[in-house]
Amino acid sequence: MYVAPAARGRRIGRLILERLLQHAKGERITVLRLETGNKQMEALSLYRSVGFAHRGPFADYPDNESSIYMEMRIA
Repeated sequence: MYVAPAARGRRIGRLILERLLQHAKGERITVLRLETGNKQMEALSLYRSVGFAHRGPFADYPDNESSIYMEMRIA
């Protein structure tokens, strides 16, 4: 996800994420994973606030210093 700097502070990122979570639940997806940068503090805070937790790399992502990997299990 990316929200242009001029549009930040309007909860657009949260609204997009909530819609994605609703869609995932509707599709019976049980696990969501993401990768973001370690300097994306606002994004990390948003992801943590809805239940994402840190995890190691997944798929073909390399383990590196600049990436943060997260996962959320959906009931």
